This record gives sequence, C-alpha cells and structure tokens, in this order.
Amino acid sequence: MAFDQIVTLMVKPGEGAAFEAAFAALATKVGASEPDTLDYRLFRVEGEADAYRVVESYASRDALAQHMKNPETREHMAALGPFLAGAPATSILTLCASAR
Repeated sequence: MAFDQIVTLMVKPGEGAAFEAAFAALATKVGASEPDTLDYRLFRVEGEADAYRVVESYASRDALAQHMKNPETREHMAALGPFLAGAPATSILTLCASAR
C-alpha cells in the first residue's frame, strides 16, 4: 500500500532560489536511484513568503525508510539545512478518496 506525506519547510528570506536549485538536484537523484519513491515534488506556497511543501509518495513505509537511509539523500538533505528557517514539519497522509 502506498504511503504519502507532506513536509512543510520554511526557508530563510532571500534563499528561495538557491533552495529550489539545491532541492532540484536532490529530486533528480531520488528519481534516478529510488524506484519505490513514486512522487517527490517541491511546491512554493502562494501567498506565504518563503513557505514550501514537499509532496512525497512511496510504495510502502519501508520505501520511505530506504529513502531516509540512502546516503545520497542524507547528503543532500544536510545540504538543504542551511537554507531552512526552522525544523521541517511532516504530516502523514491517509487516503480517503481518489479520482484514480
């Protein structure tokens, strides 16, 4: 069963473009090396300065655990840290209805 979450990130003022570029590099690596990561996208929140959401979908909870253990993921996540204004907030999602 798929496992989904949304991660809320607040970026330091003026760091958005650099953060987006750094995240894009991470997303490319995730897509290439983690077949059980089904979706991994970054969104900027309209009307909320410096607010971002990461939408993540995995084939299973185990796939998320593998994502978090992946050395490339850990390296890139550490590189994103200096851009953040605070700790990420993760919301675990339970699917209730879908058009697909």
